[in-house]
Amino acid sequence: MTDKLINTEAENVRITSFSAENFLRIKFVDITIDPAGGITVIGGDNKQGKSSVLIGFAATLGGEKFVPDDPVNNVTGAEEAFTEVATSNGWKIRRTYEKYKDEDGKTKTKTKLKISIGAGATLGTAQTLLTDIFGKLGFDPMAFLELKPKEQENQLKKLVGLDFAELDQQRSDHYDSRGFQNRRVHEMKIDYERMPSHDDLPDEEISIKDAVDELGAAEMTNRKISVGRDLYSQLVKDRETYDSGIAKHQDDILRIKSDIAQLENLMESRDTDISELQNAHSESLEKSAALTEKFKANPEINTEPIKLKISSAEDTNEKIRENKAKYKKQIEMIDANKLANGYTEKIKAIDKEKARLIAAADMPIENLNFTEKGLTYNDFLLDQASDAERVAVSMAITTSLSPNARFAIVRRGSDLDDNSLRALDDHAKKYNVQLIVERVSQGDECTVVMEDGRVKTKIFNRGDENAEEQSDKL
Repeated sequence: MTDKLINTEAENVRITSFSAENFLRIKFVDITIDPAGGITVIGGDNKQGKSSVLIGFAATLGGEKFVPDDPVNNVTGAEEAFTEVATSNGWKIRRTYEKYKDEDGKTKTKTKLKISIGAGATLGTAQTLLTDIFGKLGFDPMAFLELKPKEQENQLKKLVGLDFAELDQQRSDHYDSRGFQNRRVHEMKIDYERMPSHDDLPDEEISIKDAVDELGAAEMTNRKISVGRDLYSQLVKDRETYDSGIAKHQDDILRIKSDIAQLENLMESRDTDISELQNAHSESLEKSAALTEKFKANPEINTEPIKLKISSAEDTNEKIRENKAKYKKQIEMIDANKLANGYTEKIKAIDKEKARLIAAADMPIENLNFTEKGLTYNDFLLDQASDAERVAVSMAITTSLSPNARFAIVRRGSDLDDNSLRALDDHAKKYNVQLIVERVSQGDECTVVMEDGRVKTKIFNRGDENAEEQSDKL
């Protein structure tokens, strides 16, 4: 066979029509497909054969795994059916379905694929060739929009070659560490604000031992002073006794003078006594003067403040310990806050690196970006974008993920409004993709409308004010 007959270049092979008979709900259809690309909308009410058309495309091009269990229309009583896709290079790809009885008498269906390539030549079963041309039918241009935001993000990252696993893990670790430190700061702040604080106290605790030693020394000094005072009082009493004795002896002298002769010996004795007493008196005066000076130089110590100091020392020390504990908590809180700020800077650095990688990535469509909240398009979260914008993003991503796919089936066409449907058509043409769209509708947007297994209406030149509607004569 020549290369002219077998042209497997996907860009050159386009679907031009689909026909089927007695397949599922289909009685007979022959639908023309625009080879230029864009959408072909299969409209109609429910259970009229729309889904059967899409399943027919899948079974014809996708292989036996897409063939339903009972493909032959049971309502018509037929024993066989076919689905056929014609292409722009002259091929007719036909799959036939024939009922038969197995050895147990059960009705089964056998299927056969035949590709006619013109000039009477055929390729037999060539499913691999079809897959090469049309791509795997798992391609769904709208599937991206049904993914969860995280799944959308992961799929886009994979597409543009971004792997943030390590950076995200580092960021998660830093985020958790920062959260731990911030919780510590919060808890310590609560403790710090509850802790008592005392003014006008020394920095260090009072030594009770030193105060007791001080009291002992003061009491010793006071005992010495007390003994001195007692001695002083005794000396004063002694002087009084001495003065009394002197006076008495002087009286005696006066009495004795009258009889000097008789008392001369006695007077001499008294003079000696007087001299001794005078010496003792002088010595007492000197000692009294010395003690007076000593009392002036060493006044008695008031021990009441010392005793009060000892009794209140533990309370004061407790307050000093509380002050120290509060200061320590303040330092711990500052350190924890520094750690939290450090993790914040690390998170910023990771976010900056991710932003750099994202900016350098080759996005499938402009103005598509990653954010912490999810994917954004034109600065709006994707789920907040218009339907037309969402279609544009989904088409760009899914066609990039399946660059060889040139044909796809869209089963959820009813979920799209008119603007989104037009956007889907525009982007299908932009990416050179033929889309077969199922839609519960009989409106002008439909290429054909199915009714009771047949094409009710064919609409030509979609969008033309002079569109002509013809009843299917088949």
